[in-house]
Amino acid sequence: MRAIVDGQAIHYDRVGCGPPLYFLHGGPGLDHTYFRPFVDPLSSDAELVFYDQLGNGRSDRPSVLTCGVDGWARELEGLRAELGHERIDLVAHSFGVLIAAAYALAFPDRVGAAVLVGAPSVFDFPGIYATRRARPVSAPNDDESFRQQWLRRLPSYFHRFDSEVGAALDRNTRYAVKANQHGIASLSTFDLRARAKHWSVPSLVVAGRHDNITTLAEGARPLAAALPGSELVVFEQSGHFPFIEEQARFVDVVRAYLRRPRGR
Repeated sequence: MRAIVDGQAIHYDRVGCGPPLYFLHGGPGLDHTYFRPFVDPLSSDAELVFYDQLGNGRSDRPSVLTCGVDGWARELEGLRAELGHERIDLVAHSFGVLIAAAYALAFPDRVGAAVLVGAPSVFDFPGIYATRRARPVSAPNDDESFRQQWLRRLPSYFHRFDSEVGAALDRNTRYAVKANQHGIASLSTFDLRARAKHWSVPSLVVAGRHDNITTLAEGARPLAAALPGSELVVFEQSGHFPFIEEQARFVDVVRAYLRRPRGR
């Protein structure tokens, strides 16, 4: 299915019925398909909304991307309005955590709760980006090169890598190197630390004990400490994808959290 947001077509899928639960994929340059079928059991409790951010996956790919983290957050607000949901819950993974954070800070009354999985490892994104610019490394410049780089790195994202799972993820993903380049560059002006004190959304921070991509010590723990009222849950047998490596527990934890009464 496709929704038109600010003149651009956004690809999305809806599964189940109940309170709307939106999934924000990471990357950037990947798409929503890696969430499925792993989180689909949550469809017995909620209407799951999966979508590809502009420039990613099956959504439109403008020749020039100008949105950045905050623009992708505004896109989410446009999609919410287009689908007619008054208030939504969020499950965000990796880079998607930044979009979820930007959205919840800009539109707090539209968010019931947020589940933030595999949070990025640093808060000083402008400083980190400046360091990377000062020490440039070779990067892929087309979708196939980006795919090959991702597949080489993919085993390191797991505690115990399953090659069949990896092959399935690859088959389903439509890679987008331009979105990756643009998303990383947009971090040069994104400072989560300065915004975190304004956080008002109930949030569950989820981390894999063996996540070497966005480590517990540098990502999830400081994020949970920075967001008022948040909780931290660690998955002991997972890397960067706890909803794949510990699927049943992930579903149970998220379901229980979202079923809690909310005072907001």
